[in-house]
Amino acid sequence: MTYTGAPTGVRSLEQRIRNLEGDEGLAQRRKVSMALVVVGQMLPEGAIKGGSAMALRYGRGTRFTQDLDAARVQSLAQFRSDFEEALGKGWAGFSGRLVEKAAPRPPTVPRAYVNAAL
Repeated sequence: MTYTGAPTGVRSLEQRIRNLEGDEGLAQRRKVSMALVVVGQMLPEGAIKGGSAMALRYGRGTRFTQDLDAARVQSLAQFRSDFEEALGKGWAGFSGRLVEKAAPRPPTVPRAYVNAAL
């Protein structure tokens, strides 16, 4: 199945992904992969690392991750400012906003192992 134009919105994009994949699990993996690429394009100077980097480099055969781990080269304040600006400008028809959330507090994981700087 092929399409000749960009989807008109999020629902259209999600339906196209479902049509192309035919399986909800594969569709979810494709959505996450696309999100990693889109957000990765808008990240300020630094590098994507961990499972996200492996998934982008080696594709579906790697472990599946839904988060994005990144290393930054500037201060957190500058990174946040640059990232907010890039999300506002957007990339390839996608845009976003930075939303601050409460730091995770997994009950069975020692606090020293939980890093939620952004």
